[in-house]
Amino acid sequence: MNTDTRKMLNQSLDFNVADRAMEAAFPKLSKAIAVVVRAPTPELADAYARELEQRLRLENTRSPV
Repeated sequence: MNTDTRKMLNQSLDFNVADRAMEAAFPKLSKAIAVVVRAPTPELADAYARELEQRLRLENTRSPV
């Protein structure tokens, strides 16, 4: 059984063609996650983003239980 949703639909559909073109043009982004940080001021948004980065780095260094 194949649960890859990209293979369930016709590969010639416009969005599938565009998806493959994006992956080819930007291969490093295929496993990226975009995070939008909203805050009342740019300074607070920067602070929140730095805090998130620190927490993610800390989480990434912990060994699995």
